[in-house]
This record gives sequence, C-alpha cells and structure tokens, in this order.
Amino acid sequence: MTKLITPDHIFDLTSVSEPSLSPDGSTLVFVKITVDRETMTRESRIMVSSQPFDEKSALTDGTSDSSPTISPDGAKVAFLRSDERGKKQICMSDLSGGEPRQVSDLPGGTSEPAWSPNGNSIAVVSSVDPDNRDDTWFPQTKVVRRIRYRHDHRGYTG
Repeated sequence: MTKLITPDHIFDLTSVSEPSLSPDGSTLVFVKITVDRETMTRESRIMVSSQPFDEKSALTDGTSDSSPTISPDGAKVAFLRSDERGKKQICMSDLSGGEPRQVSDLPGGTSEPAWSPNGNSIAVVSSVDPDNRDDTWFPQTKVVRRIRYRHDHRGYTG
C-alpha cells in the first residue's frame, strides 16, 4: 500500500534555485530552501559545490539568503540578506568560506545584484522615494512623468 501525501511532507522537501556558475566552470553556488518544522518558516541558505558537484556545503548560515552571484575572478560571492530593518542588502563572502560582510546599506533595500565585468563593483536595483530625501545619502534619480514608464511589474511606486 502506498503512503498518502500529507501537509507534513513539506518538511521533507528541499528546493534549489538561483544557480550561479564560476567563470571557469569549477564551482557552483545556489540557494537551498527548506521549511523549519519548529518555527514553520522558510529558510534559505547559500550552498557551494565544486566539480564533480556531488558534494555540497553551506557557504552561509543565514535564514533568508538569496540571489548568489560569483565574481568574475571566481574568488567572491555576492548575495542578498535581510538587515535589521528587514531590507535586503548586498553581503559578500569569499568563495572559500569565511564570515560574510554587509557591503550595502540602502534605505530601500536592494535586489538583482550584478558584477561589473572587471569585478570592481556591483550594480543593484533599489527603490527610492525622491520626495523623502535623506541628508546623508541620496541616489541620482530621474523623474519620469509619462505613465508608460511607471509600471515595473510590482505596481506603481514613488
């Protein structure tokens, strides 16, 4: 007789997403997503695997890490992690391991990190409110007044 699927099976499922392969093809980083049985919350960690990709280990110990991307030289990984305000910020870690460090502090959080071709900088997307200027930091923004430019698949913002 076969076993029926129950809601508790969600705790046995592991999903993976957002793979990023190093430029030389020898290392793969990805997000491993599980559900914690005690807290009933989703947890995501950055995992790393080297060829032949049969062994993997956790690169981060966070619970909401996402969007890993390997630097062009293959030495570092940039990823998103929530800060104390709950906003996603860019964190960076050596691909060989070590404690990650937060490298951005944007009021609107960040998304979609992308390395420059030489690996010296990272471009991100961040929501800003041009009407609420902060004296310490304010990005260059462009105000667009035609409606066709305002829809970004998240609704109208700003």
